[in-house]
Amino acid sequence: MERYATTKCVVHIDMDCFYAQVEAVRLGIACRDVPFILSQWGNLIAVNYPARAKGIARFNTVKEARELCPEVRVGIVPTYRVGESVYAYHAHTQKDTHKVALEPYREASRQIFSILHDFPHTTVEKASVDEAFVDVTEAAQAELAALRAAAGPRADLDPLRDVLDADTKLIDDNTAEMEAYFAEQGRSYEEVYARPMRELKRRGGGSGSGSRSYHVPQGCTEAEAREYRGNCLLLCAASRVVQRMRGRICDALHYDCSAGIAHNRLLAKSISATHKPNQQTVLLPDRGAAALFATRVDKLRGFGGKFGHAVARVTGDAALCREAWLVPLPCFYALDGLDRGEEGEHEATARLADLRKRSRAADEADATSRYAYYRLRGFGDDGVAERVLVKTLMASKNFSPATTEVDGVAKWLVVLCTELAARYAELTRTTDVRGPQREHQDRQRRGCTTSAASPTARWRCRTRQRRTPSTR
Repeated sequence: MERYATTKCVVHIDMDCFYAQVEAVRLGIACRDVPFILSQWGNLIAVNYPARAKGIARFNTVKEARELCPEVRVGIVPTYRVGESVYAYHAHTQKDTHKVALEPYREASRQIFSILHDFPHTTVEKASVDEAFVDVTEAAQAELAALRAAAGPRADLDPLRDVLDADTKLIDDNTAEMEAYFAEQGRSYEEVYARPMRELKRRGGGSGSGSRSYHVPQGCTEAEAREYRGNCLLLCAASRVVQRMRGRICDALHYDCSAGIAHNRLLAKSISATHKPNQQTVLLPDRGAAALFATRVDKLRGFGGKFGHAVARVTGDAALCREAWLVPLPCFYALDGLDRGEEGEHEATARLADLRKRSRAADEADATSRYAYYRLRGFGDDGVAERVLVKTLMASKNFSPATTEVDGVAKWLVVLCTELAARYAELTRTTDVRGPQREHQDRQRRGCTTSAASPTARWRCRTRQRRTPSTR
């Protein structure tokens, strides 16, 4: 690692108009240049960037889109027809007779993640079908070491000139704009952001590796300045790794994606869409405030649902992070004892319990208030972890209005069972899950025999049953 570097290099990769791209590639349409929209039940679910440039938005209908752009190409999603076990691209669909088939998009997602997992010295976490968090710290270290070796032992590499990928964008330093805004509010940038973050760093706030690698230039020490430069070098080296990742996805699958590179996942996600489409953005460690200055509070990971509403109450319904920064820490104490929930973070219960335990050990009874106060300023020590194997597979069909027709429901069971079977087959094919067929094959290779009753016995020991809730 760079001698003074302490940072993690976390990447948020987000596919551009994912569903539209999947269908455009299938149809042979140049999604970068040709206006293309994807329709479901007559409404738009995906609009590519050339179509957006023509004024088309997702709330438009297909008819309205064609009025705005007569040359727009229209794609449809695949569907299952009731009672059938094979999906197709049906031209005329209705909600009561068809169900959307997601298999093509799951397969495209599987191919994308397969490419990401092929990169050495990285940790990949699936955030959704078209989003990933990737820890590229070790890969960036190797990249920087190679650059140093090529430049010679006496070379003094400049992060932006010598290391940063040439096509990568940066989050601008807008300290002057922030200082002017807070001056209008009768406060100062030093008071509402710089000082709290500097104090948090110096008292050792955050336990995760790299969680304190943000930089506050105002009043920094010489050691902090050296650390900042080392972290800049590493993040800029990460931009080269990410550019290769995105390039390989495009070369192999013809899909474009955008990426944000920062010292934690909160900020990486916040900046990944800054220069969409088909771009990547790096956040230097001293520009966390710049990244969040105009960001909506409800767009931050973990600030949705009940916890988000509670934060809104204590901040006086602050819509933007910069407005929430004006609220002093004591006002956040009303949050203490509230379960944060962290919607979308996918953090295990054990991890949350560990965080609470360490908070108590550090005599921080106000862990939730401080969590909200500092996370609104871009602090985060949550790392990237491989997602545990899915424990549940589900297929569903919504009926509107509700139905009591058993025969109609029975026809849909054919579709739902087909979908579940396909997903289970993919799971056993692409993971280490030992499905019944693989277990039988493994036992045959070992010279074992199995009775007809054993699969049922194995199934019972692998499932858990619950009593049906009382309807009284």
